[in-house]
Amino acid sequence: MTVIERREKILQILKARKKIDIKFLAKIIDVSEVTVRRDIRILEREGKLLRSRGVIILPDVSEYELSFMEREKENVDLKRKIAREAINFVKEGMVVGFDASTTALQIAKLVIEKGINITLVTTSLPIFRLVTYSNRANVILIGGEYDMKNLSFVGPITIRNLDMFCFNLCFIGASTIIPERGFFTPDSRGAEVIRHFALNSSKVIGVTDSSKFKKSAQYLSVDIKQIDVVITDDKFNGEYLKRFPSSVKVIMAK
Repeated sequence: MTVIERREKILQILKARKKIDIKFLAKIIDVSEVTVRRDIRILEREGKLLRSRGVIILPDVSEYELSFMEREKENVDLKRKIAREAINFVKEGMVVGFDASTTALQIAKLVIEKGINITLVTTSLPIFRLVTYSNRANVILIGGEYDMKNLSFVGPITIRNLDMFCFNLCFIGASTIIPERGFFTPDSRGAEVIRHFALNSSKVIGVTDSSKFKKSAQYLSVDIKQIDVVITDDKFNGEYLKRFPSSVKVIMAK
């Protein structure tokens, strides 16, 4: 691959994904990080891309996409720990649902890194962009009304399409958790989408870092009785553990 071809490849990948981690980009095009960074500096001077905290983005990325990127970086180490536990539930040949949470995105990254052959179904545009470059996972994007704030799809079309599936398991996030009641989100349309992921799944796995136990959100997405496993991090307050019903298995990632 020539220098010109390599830089064109970088732009093609970026146009498809809107943003990408520099280290991950180097792996995709199979060159060193030093080489990729040199190409990025030149493309940035030409105004074809922008750098932001270890990732590259298109110059016309919206404020909503930038907002999502910032949320993605919150407690990223904790989310990666949770993802490493969650990936143990994913087996070859499964049909797996991924909601639009940033923790689910971390799990999707591991699916690609480990080359696990699954059918990945998601309402998340960032997850779809990520997985489309995998030559193992089959990805299905559930469309509908576009939610710019969360870069995902919601509404009756989304719900109707989700109801066509029978997932082996699904990964769902939350804005807050009340152990006696379930997972909550601040958006009623997003809550309905998560609810239907759970309704159509044989196993429901909640993935959320410990900070979500201190926040508030008003819409119940999944009742605690529907959740089989909750994976959080080891900063989790032990008092909350006692409040979960015995039917819920709680895993604290270390």
